[in-house]
Parts: sequence; structure tokens; C-alpha cells
Amino acid sequence: KILAAAFNQMGGERLTPGEAHEAAQLMMKQGYPDQAVARELGRDLSQVRRWRNQHDVAERAEKLGLAEKIDLIPRTTQGALAGVTHDEPFAELTKLFADVRPGEKQAKEMVTQVLQGSSDEAAVRTIAALREELQPAGPPPHAAVRSEVPLARAAIGTLMKLKNRVTAGFDPAQHELELT
Repeated sequence: KILAAAFNQMGGERLTPGEAHEAAQLMMKQGYPDQAVARELGRDLSQVRRWRNQHDVAERAEKLGLAEKIDLIPRTTQGALAGVTHDEPFAELTKLFADVRPGEKQAKEMVTQVLQGSSDEAAVRTIAALREELQPAGPPPHAAVRSEVPLARAAIGTLMKLKNRVTAGFDPAQHELELT
């Protein structure tokens, strides 16, 4: 697959972004350096490094038993987790990101706050404070209940049209029953 991707890139049909990402993931699993991946797939080195960060974060999350959590986090946000090198803060921040799903900018700001801690305990306390700060203030919203007012307004228009025609819209066989 790696060779086919490289050949396609050189002389065949260019790889779509998804195909290039998949080929890069395969090459990374095989231990190819970033420069080789970029060269073979015709991608910018900075793009390959972003993919490498995402790959490393996903691999690390899987080792820590957080595979289902990392799948909830957008790929662009996953890269922000690469800077967290200790397992306990990484695991807690991954859980927070999965629950909150912050944007890339907000995720980077959160990682910066966590990395400012002098120890793993301080980093975990920072994550707990962030979780509390981002916690919703009230109960989850309820599904909207359709109001009967629009239905009544629609019925009023129909009733006004039938104002002088008492028997209009009634079944003649059921006339007496429907008028009551």
C-alpha cells in the first residue's frame, strides 16, 4: 500500500487528502521518518508533522486504554495533546477534551495552563479546575415541545372562512353528531 501510494503520487492519479493521511499513518507505523513520508507522498513537512503528532497521541491514548475517548476528539485538537508528556495529566486532559470537545485554539490554551504546573499533581489540579469551570451551569436542555398556539391560529383562519356556512366541512350523514 505504501509503495502504491508513492507510485500514484509520482506518476499516477494524485492522492486525495484522506488517502495521503492513511498512507502516512501506514508509513509511520512502519517507522518511516517524517521527511521520507513527506517526500514519498508529496506533502509538506509541517503537514506530516501534524499527522505524526495525531498518530502519536492516538497510539499513546490506546496504550492508556483511552481509545474510545480519543475518537471523540477532533483530529485538529488531538495534536494539542502531544505536548503533555506525563501519563496521568495526559489521561485526564484526554478525558476532558472528549467531554468538552474544545476547538484547537482553546485546547492549546488549556494545554499551556496544564504544562505550567510544577508537578503531575499540580497539572491534574489544573485540569480539575478547568473541568469545573467548563461544567454546564444547569440541567441539560429539554426537547422543545410544540406549542398549541400555532395550531389554534391556523384553525382560526379556517373557522373564519366557514363563518356563514355552518354545514361546510361536515359529513351529511353525521351532520347532527358533528354539530354537537
